Amino acid sequence: MTTQNPDYEGFDRISDAQKAHDLAVAYSVYVATSSSESFDVQDFYQDYENAYPVFLNLVKSHR
Repeated sequence: MTTQNPDYEGFDRISDAQKAHDLAVAYSVYVATSSSESFDVQDFYQDYENAYPVFLNLVKSHR
């Protein structure tokens, strides 16, 4: 059973993979912008690659 977010109509129809992708991108952006150090695309991509499977597991376990 999926939990519907009443603030976002259709949230329960988004795939687990899409939810994990969105969360991983948001996390990567947060990491990239919260540091005063510069970053490059490879760092951003690596953060995303590391975060995606973690968020996918979380999304699947909290349906």
